[in-house]
Amino acid sequence: MPVFEHSDRLPHPVAVVFDFFRRPANIVAVSPDWLRLELLEAPAVVEVGSLIHVRTRRWGLARVIVTEVTALENERRIVERQREGPFRAWEHVREFTACDEGCEVRERIDVQTPGGMLGLILTPASVQQELERAYRERRPRLLAALAQSAPGESG
Repeated sequence: MPVFEHSDRLPHPVAVVFDFFRRPANIVAVSPDWLRLELLEAPAVVEVGSLIHVRTRRWGLARVIVTEVTALENERRIVERQREGPFRAWEHVREFTACDEGCEVRERIDVQTPGGMLGLILTPASVQQELERAYRERRPRLLAALAQSAPGESG
């Protein structure tokens, strides 16, 4: 199963960053526009068992992706697993730790690409490239959103 890993150091306390990532609307808001994510249904703040319904239009197809929060440790870790969507399996782990800059967010996505015709488009290499691009483009949006959500707050 392919694995994607990413780390960001953000100039805000762990509590602020963790709270930001517990809110599905925030995740959609900082995602690059080309992902065309639309939040359909989710709680304002996730807990274990929360379902998040997102629509995307990618690869010429409109898809609804449903993920479930399967683990949550306050100010430490959030785990989501795909329940419905294009991949055979998708698990996204976010871990939050204090660092000199404020908070380090380490993310790991374990993905099993689909079979069939969609599998010809969503190869492990193409998924890796899209994730790298999305996270690279997310960073400035994330920094701006965090600065707005916690003005004057820094690590």
